[in-house]
Amino acid sequence: MSSEGKLLRAFLSGSAWAALTKVLAIAAAFAVNAALTRLLDPAGFGTYLLASSIATVASVMACLGLNNAVVRLLGQAPPEAARATLRQVLMVGGLGAVLAALLVAGPLGEALALQVFRSELLLACLGWVALWALALTLQSLLSESLRGIKRIAAAAFLGGPLAALGLALVLAVTLALGLEITTATAVALAAVCTLLVLPLGSVLLLRHTSPGTGGRWLPLAELGGLALPMLMTNLSYLLLNQADLWVLGMFLAKQEVALYGAALQVAALVSFPLFVLNAVVPPYIAESSGPDSRSALQASLRRATGLAGYAGLLAFAGCLLLGDWLLALIYGEFYREAYGLLAVIAVGRLANLLAGPCGLVLLMTGSQWTMLWITAISGLLTVAAMAVVVRPFGAFGVALVAAIAMALQNVAMLIFSRRNAGLWTHAQLNPRALLGS
Repeated sequence: MSSEGKLLRAFLSGSAWAALTKVLAIAAAFAVNAALTRLLDPAGFGTYLLASSIATVASVMACLGLNNAVVRLLGQAPPEAARATLRQVLMVGGLGAVLAALLVAGPLGEALALQVFRSELLLACLGWVALWALALTLQSLLSESLRGIKRIAAAAFLGGPLAALGLALVLAVTLALGLEITTATAVALAAVCTLLVLPLGSVLLLRHTSPGTGGRWLPLAELGGLALPMLMTNLSYLLLNQADLWVLGMFLAKQEVALYGAALQVAALVSFPLFVLNAVVPPYIAESSGPDSRSALQASLRRATGLAGYAGLLAFAGCLLLGDWLLALIYGEFYREAYGLLAVIAVGRLANLLAGPCGLVLLMTGSQWTMLWITAISGLLTVAAMAVVVRPFGAFGVALVAAIAMALQNVAMLIFSRRNAGLWTHAQLNPRALLGS
């Protein structure tokens, strides 16, 4: 079998596990939010979404870029050096997690709740948001470490559905018993469910890494030189993906945040195939070297993205044809109003899908600084544009800016992926080439 065929088979094999876990994760996320929209009023649900966003941003900061760096380090290291790499990454990342939790629970978090979002309800949740951020940080480091040693199934389960499934089960029981909860209780439950999956991740890492004593700790300057641009890239990328919720939370009523959040989650169905692909390919990109392996990698990436692209096009059509019905079915009749937002957001998600894993190529092949500049510039321009349009055009204007920004950013990443790494990643949609041997 050719190198291209072997790579594509590896992608598809890993994708089967990743797809299963992503389906479970999306189903669990829908179940969680469907339950919360029935347990909380729209303002309370909007506040929960803001709390989730803050915890996510804090966890990305706390990871210090090590969640991406560890995939590259483990992909290039011999098996006997894995434990040394993991010890260093988890120790430094654990310190970052504690620091981020203290910042969220302290004066910085209070200023964010009261001065930025003007929400006493969010203030009451801050302690649990801090714990959630800490748990998300450790979850990310453990799951990406498993991905780095090519334990794709374990990484996908740990980083995806386990915590969400647990939270969905707890909320379902709450609904069945007719109990009432507050927004703070909902955030607390999410934090605790995330914490409970961490021991499993630790056991899996110990089981699947060699106890060999080889390897060494990287000098902090060298580790920082690799991780820092990845951290800045992650923050910029997160800014691009979370800015819409934050801008809406700052300028509009929390009910608008709730509508937008519901549309975002349904639109994620379009991106689902790319999420699956991104869960599999990083270690294969990191270990590729030389023109022959890059040629096979490019062909495999484009074909895998093509298969994902056709699946995403079906999901996109479903959002346009059935979106209002889905919103009402999952979240309740009030959320049918989010259909226009869903249609616009889905366009941006489709552009992101068809470009393929171009951002991962930049991160895994030494072009992390290029990725940083692309995402930083995109993020800053996007936030500025959203701030301009939010008052005259409301949530629809913010959604339109987000979709355009996502499309332009992916074009830039795609061009530099080819220029710096010699790899195109955009979808191969020619059926004959896509289904070739």
